Amino acid sequence: MEYKFNYDVTKEDYLAFNNAHMKKTLAGNLLRTGSKTFIALSAVFLIVVQFYAKDFTFSSFVFAFLFLYIVFGSAFLRKKRIFKVYESNKSLHQQNEITVTESCICEKNAVSATTMNKDQITEIVESKHGIYIYYSKIQCFLIPSHAFAGEEEFKNFAEFVKANYVTEKVKFFKCRENSVWQTVLGIVCGTALFAVYFFSILKR
Repeated sequence: MEYKFNYDVTKEDYLAFNNAHMKKTLAGNLLRTGSKTFIALSAVFLIVVQFYAKDFTFSSFVFAFLFLYIVFGSAFLRKKRIFKVYESNKSLHQQNEITVTESCICEKNAVSATTMNKDQITEIVESKHGIYIYYSKIQCFLIPSHAFAGEEEFKNFAEFVKANYVTEKVKFFKCRENSVWQTVLGIVCGTALFAVYFFSILKR
């Protein structure tokens, strides 16, 4: 049995791959957790300062800057950097043809061709945006979700890959999207944090 796909890798596909790559790595998890912890501690510190400082203009500016940068600025700069890498890698702009069998994977386009045997695969990552079959720490066969005929083919292919490529040495990782309750909790905590912060200002 074999699967054959023809597709283009878009900027959004490459961004989704980088997001999945970050989620599966320890460094990526530490970075995301560290950013959240950093802004929370900074906010608490500046709120405390508000109650004791005579002049809260500077601390207000610092708080606003930290919040805007960590929540919006860092994500924007990271996205811009990823898109720049995408634009510079001409092989990503080609029409890809990939064939996946029970024993090997072959990918080719107008500028390159890659063939990897089953024992050369190191890791498999699945997200709602695609399936990424690694053959090194940072290189993989990037198969976006729009390459599939539908959700059923996507699920069947994921099962096919797990059945034929996942071993004790080849791990399978499924990216989890943020659940509704996590999003709601984040909004509630953020709102409460700002309420306390502005309350401290009004009491001046």
